Amino acid sequence: MLEGNPAQAGDLSSKIAGIWLSVWAIRYQGQLDYKLSSRARLVRWAVVALGFSTASTPGANLGAVRLWEGFVGLCFLCWPNLAYHLTRLFDD
Repeated sequence: MLEGNPAQAGDLSSKIAGIWLSVWAIRYQGQLDYKLSSRARLVRWAVVALGFSTASTPGANLGAVRLWEGFVGLCFLCWPNLAYHLTRLFDD
C-alpha cells in the first residue's frame, strides 16, 4: 500500500484530512458531538493511531484486514461519538 513511496503517504494523508474536515464541519454545524471524557479521548486517539499504523504496515499480505483496520481508525477519527459510546459500555 504505502511501501517505500513517500508521495503515496502524503497523498493518503491529504485524503484522510479532507474526509475528516468534511465530517467535522457537519458535526460542528449540527452540534452532534458529545463531550468526551479524558478516557474517551484516550480510547479515540489510541484506536486512530493503532488503526492507521497497522493498516499502513508494509509486508502484510492481509489486504482485507489492513483495509478494515484503516476503516476503523478513520471512523474513530471522523466520529468521536464512537469513543464516547464505547467507553460508556464499559462504565455501566
